[in-house]
Amino acid sequence: MTVSQHIVRTLLAVLLPVALGLGWLLHSGWQAQQAAVRQQLDALALQQQRLLDGQLRQGQRVAAALAATSWVQALDARRCPPGDMQHFLLGAYGFSNAVTLNAAGQVVCSVRPVDGAARLRVRQLPELAGLLAQRHLAVSEPMQAPISRRRVVVVSHPIWGPAGQLRGQLVLPLDLQDLASPALQSGLPDGLAWRVYSTAGATLQQYGAGDPADSLSVQRQLDNAPWHVAVSVPYAAVRAQLLRQGLPLMLGMLAAILLAVAAGWLFARYLLRSIRQLSGFVLRVGQGEASLRIEPVGPQELVLLGQEINRMLDAADYSESRYRLLFAASTDGVLVVNAQMQILAVNEQGASMFGYGVDELTGQCVDVLIPQPLRAAHRHVAGGYAANPVGRSMGHRPTLRGVRRDGSEVLVQITLSPLPTGGVAAIVRDVSERHQMQARMQWLAQYDSLTNLPNRVLLADRLEQALRRAQFSQQPLALVLVGLDHFKLINETWGHGSGDRVLSQFGRRLLDSLGEGWTVARVGGDEFAIVVEDAAEPHQLPGVLEKLRQALLAPLEGAGSSRLVVGGSMGVALFPDDAEDAGELLKAADMALEQAKLRQRGGVRFYSEQHVPRYRQELELEARLREAIAADVLLPYFQPIVNTDGGQIVCVEALVRWPQAGGMVSPAAFLPVAEAAGLLPGLERLVRRKALAAVRAWHDEGLPLQLSLNVSAAEFDSPHFVDDMAMLVHEAGLQPAMLVLEITEGAVLGNHDAAQARMQQLQASGYRIAIDDFGTGYSSLSYLHSYPFDRLKLDRSFVARLTHDERARKVTAAIIAMAHELSLVVIAEGVEEADQLAVLQAMGCNQVQGFYLHRPLSAQALGELMRHPRVPQPAMP
Repeated sequence: MTVSQHIVRTLLAVLLPVALGLGWLLHSGWQAQQAAVRQQLDALALQQQRLLDGQLRQGQRVAAALAATSWVQALDARRCPPGDMQHFLLGAYGFSNAVTLNAAGQVVCSVRPVDGAARLRVRQLPELAGLLAQRHLAVSEPMQAPISRRRVVVVSHPIWGPAGQLRGQLVLPLDLQDLASPALQSGLPDGLAWRVYSTAGATLQQYGAGDPADSLSVQRQLDNAPWHVAVSVPYAAVRAQLLRQGLPLMLGMLAAILLAVAAGWLFARYLLRSIRQLSGFVLRVGQGEASLRIEPVGPQELVLLGQEINRMLDAADYSESRYRLLFAASTDGVLVVNAQMQILAVNEQGASMFGYGVDELTGQCVDVLIPQPLRAAHRHVAGGYAANPVGRSMGHRPTLRGVRRDGSEVLVQITLSPLPTGGVAAIVRDVSERHQMQARMQWLAQYDSLTNLPNRVLLADRLEQALRRAQFSQQPLALVLVGLDHFKLINETWGHGSGDRVLSQFGRRLLDSLGEGWTVARVGGDEFAIVVEDAAEPHQLPGVLEKLRQALLAPLEGAGSSRLVVGGSMGVALFPDDAEDAGELLKAADMALEQAKLRQRGGVRFYSEQHVPRYRQELELEARLREAIAADVLLPYFQPIVNTDGGQIVCVEALVRWPQAGGMVSPAAFLPVAEAAGLLPGLERLVRRKALAAVRAWHDEGLPLQLSLNVSAAEFDSPHFVDDMAMLVHEAGLQPAMLVLEITEGAVLGNHDAAQARMQQLQASGYRIAIDDFGTGYSSLSYLHSYPFDRLKLDRSFVARLTHDERARKVTAAIIAMAHELSLVVIAEGVEEADQLAVLQAMGCNQVQGFYLHRPLSAQALGELMRHPRVPQPAMP
């Protein structure tokens, strides 16, 4: 097709929408004309409606006013005043009469005279029943007036009796000839028609004539009557008006179209020469003469087009060179494969990804990169792709397998782009490393990286599966939680590296003890979980618990060459007795473990509902204790220690008390909770600081006293204990000689050399050291010559039996004598009776303390006691 033919078609293509636009313009003009006329008609209809409504409102007001008069309400013909009624009618144009009817339909009063025939016609009126039944002000349909014998509509108003009963109607007839008089007097433009009709379709009044089917009409409904007023104009008049207004515009548009066609044709002939030059140049370039450049002539637009073609040829040359550069430098592999699946080109990255050189891979079938078992499937997918060659990732899998030259597999992602000449360009990305990373991340999400055991997430999944099997087999299942005892002490003493080593060893020991097929998981910190299926078997659960106990008692490698026996507690929950789902079962086992740690460290605790309230109470107590420590409300109390020979207070033992609104919380209640929750070090530091401050205040007053402090085993084992004590004593401005550190037998268990060195360091600093609760351990006698104690505190269990147990008296006397031989000061605690005090004095006990002498006192009360020694005290024999 020639350019001239294209231009002709273009002009025709332009003329068709113009013609359609012209038609649309005529249609829009017709719609707009109708809308304008309809708006005018609506305004006229509104005017007529208002006039008619006004006429009816006048009649309704007159009816309401007449119905309110006493002589109308009386319905007594003798009281009927036609003249007064006539006077009321002067306010309502077109209403020529006023009639009152009683409930039987009899005329009681009328402005116009009524003879017997008229009264009979009233009684025979078909509309009379409906008229008498009206209970509101109403306007009727057209009817034949029985008195005037003319067509009327009536405005009726009910007449009510004193008791609210309907007694009759007041009727005002409106002659239909007078109905539209105000509207007719207002006038209408020529050519328009209007009529008033009722809801039933009866025409009440009409002005002008015309065919409603061929007229544009607007209707409005009256407010005061069930009537409509319609104003209409013939469509012929509307069309004639539109033609008068739109004909000049249409003729002008047709002339403009003809002129545009002529100008376009002349301009098209002018363009042909330049277009032929451009088309010939493009044909030569398409035939391979890519080095050609054009010097266009003609209109400026064609000159610019020629210059743009030259620029595009230059850009194509640049793109070709850049493509070759990117093809070689791409970090992804790029392969060009023809329709016969032969590799036409490959970059260096793509060849090395599969272990080939570029020349080695070029020309080979793409099958050499696909594992042998997948080649048939690959050809099937390639055939489907060839039938619908669109840019997309191959196959339905995000990752595909390839094969290297050495036979190893590589995971790749492939994106395909069809080539215009057939075949496909493939971008290949090696995702092997990313796949390995994802697998590692998935493993980390389900396993504990320290012990390689399942974590809490995988435990929950396996526990759910085990519960389903237990439900199916109707066999019970047990969940055992194992918590290592004093694991925090290992971290603090030997470091977290040793703690991690202990956890890893213990995890392997659990697996070795139970064997293959068991679910053993680390659920966090120092806690491990074991799922025991078929727990109803006679030796299943007991056997597992015994294996776990043996694993806890076997030594583990600590720091250096040290060997540690960590020990642990176990909590057991059973399905379905204790819980019916995995979450509740794990919660029950955790509660049982907490109870084991609090009440029976190193033992086994089975979950029981009766322990739940106590467990909750301990949790609540722990929460309140944390708040009390944060609020610094814990106080030191002091129990005096007195000399037996004179009764003087020489030392006070610091005790902790927790005051509350209702009194003191028992230390026996909150101290075990504090120890289990790890709050004891902070609590002791808080109370010691206050106790040391009180001792400093007494010393400043000239009341010298030694302060005795209890040291727990965990605290004594801490490598920071000596430095922490030195800092507290320095802050208080005291000397270490003012302090007595009471250390129990349990504090020196384990590492004998470290305990001895720490005690020698404390004694060298000036502290006094007492062995507390002496006589209750297995090796107490050996400590007297192994450790540098200054004092010996006799356990209260000996003191309690002094007055009634001869063997206890002999043992106590031997301990006191032995201590004196070793130059140790002997202190007896728990003295609650005078006889006990007398026996201890007779044995030569140096110091005593107990409720018989003094109960624990606040700092203020103890200061008062020391300032006023006349306060009554038990007399020393």
